[in-house]
Amino acid sequence: STFSISNFGVFNVTMGTPIINQPNVGILGVGAVKKRPAVIETNEGDTIGIKSMMILSLGFDHRLIDGAGGSKFIEMVRENIETMNLENLF
Repeated sequence: STFSISNFGVFNVTMGTPIINQPNVGILGVGAVKKRPAVIETNEGDTIGIKSMMILSLGFDHRLIDGAGGSKFIEMVRENIETMNLENLF
């Protein structure tokens, strides 16, 4: 079993629907990073600010991967991207 990544963000596309190619069991779609208004939580309360955001989409074969497992996977990807320390990456 294999897994693919489709980067449609390279074409400045915000989001898309990745299609699984056999024999893959899953595919992660990565959209372009865009600045968007978002709620920013602080100790003083919530405020609206501008954040760089990216849409991820996950497709998987339900015969092999349960929806709960797929949800946990995409949540772990999101968490890792949001907390990544780029200074320690290389």
